[in-house]
Amino acid sequence: MSTRTLSKSRKSTTSNPHLSPMETVEKRYAIWQNVLAVAKRNNATISEISEVIGKDSGLQQEIIFLAKCAKNYNGKKITSVEQAIMLVGIERICNAVEKRRKLELIA
Repeated sequence: MSTRTLSKSRKSTTSNPHLSPMETVEKRYAIWQNVLAVAKRNNATISEISEVIGKDSGLQQEIIFLAKCAKNYNGKKITSVEQAIMLVGIERICNAVEKRRKLELIA
């Protein structure tokens, strides 16, 4: 495999090359705003919240990590964001999103 072919294949595995870093930040910020809006609705379902969280893989990983640190975590494998939401609770998810949002604004 030539160097030229190798570099082309590496480029295809990166995130969207058409988005500037600022557009990426704006996209994540919009996702976080949407998570907060959905989570704070009285009639929001766990699957609705999970669907929005699923648009940000970093946030997904953070929610699963929080679930593994939760007091009521029983050691079973967490296989979905829905499970993590049930363990963590909506209030802690909102706090995690707010924290991410503030850290992004500082950076």
